Amino acid sequence: MTDIIVPEDISPNGERLIHLAGELCQASRAHDVRRVAELDHALRAHALAMVGAMTWSEEAAEADIRVLGHAIAMLRGIAEDLEKDRQALEAGRARERRLRLVYSRAEAE
Repeated sequence: MTDIIVPEDISPNGERLIHLAGELCQASRAHDVRRVAELDHALRAHALAMVGAMTWSEEAAEADIRVLGHAIAMLRGIAEDLEKDRQALEAGRARERRLRLVYSRAEAE
């Protein structure tokens, strides 16, 4: 995952969103499923509240939309990492199934 550059003109709501996304990324890397679920809920709720409270003046909306984009990029990187982990796990399970099949055939003979 690439480093995310957070804009300097970030609002307190934006800071909170990026903080939650960062915590979610850390919990995901640590395979802390309970914490991921908690943070996922908190992040979704905060993002919805942030969008609902957005002032649609051009400058303010642009900064908030950039922050949302940064949070999405962070989460997309974690999703890619999780997909790689899932593929590796599935490959390991496939190897185990083949080995069990070989051993069961050898024992049957």
